[in-house]
Amino acid sequence: YPELVTLTMIEDFNTPVRDLLATLVDSNKIAPAVYDDYVGNIYFDAKLAFKKLQRANENSFSQNTDDDNDDNYRGPSADGVGEELNRFITLLMPYYDKNPQLPKFFDKLLLSNNNLVKLNTAVAMLKSEKPVPDSVWAGIAAKEEFRAPLYDALKNQKREQLFPSKYKSNEMMATSALYEQANRKIDSLSLIKKEEITHRGQKGWVYFYKYKLRKKDNWKIAFSTIVTDKNKDFEAVDELTLLTNKTLSSRRSEEEQLTEQWKKRMITQRESGRQFYANDNTTIDF
Repeated sequence: YPELVTLTMIEDFNTPVRDLLATLVDSNKIAPAVYDDYVGNIYFDAKLAFKKLQRANENSFSQNTDDDNDDNYRGPSADGVGEELNRFITLLMPYYDKNPQLPKFFDKLLLSNNNLVKLNTAVAMLKSEKPVPDSVWAGIAAKEEFRAPLYDALKNQKREQLFPSKYKSNEMMATSALYEQANRKIDSLSLIKKEEITHRGQKGWVYFYKYKLRKKDNWKIAFSTIVTDKNKDFEAVDELTLLTNKTLSSRRSEEEQLTEQWKKRMITQRESGRQFYANDNTTIDF
């Protein structure tokens, strides 16, 4: 890999090579020592990316004040820069104790207005057994868009006890699962009803919602399913969590329309039933 690392000095190869390095480091396929001579360059670029994130956050805020205007800011998105920073977080974390500037840099990331960066930073620090303030976990869990991803990340590290109990409910997780599926692009989401179900031997609830991706849109149907195991751990049922493309009609009862969409979804879970709705465009692509 040493020869591969040298390609990071060439602009056309910089991003894909660092992506590969971050993947290999995160999966313990290579030791950080492979790119030891290039850490200074990586840190320099990470600081530039953080400044880019701050500008993107400011532009994103101004854009959100007029979200129906298609002529708004066309620069890099805050989430796009956040993904770029995640690569740097992975590559720099092994040097946290070796470079006195890095703990300060990671502290700045934890204070970022970008919750994706805050989540990725906190989880990376947790993996490396670095202290993360409880206020950081609470701040992330308070955001509907990041509640489920945070719980899943902590569960993967067997540290669910760090998840704030205030936000640990079926309904809160169901709501968050929809935001996660929509890449956090939902403008409005409103709960209509819930029903208790049993899915593959596990008790749970299906929550029915109406939602809008933009303020000017009509309300559409969504549902989210959460089950709990014997240890009372939450689990979203991905195949039964869906933002449909079906608009709620004022000429039919909500109950009838929700039931119709739910039955369709249940039928398509069986091999014999998928053919009936093979060409039924009922989902949103993100």
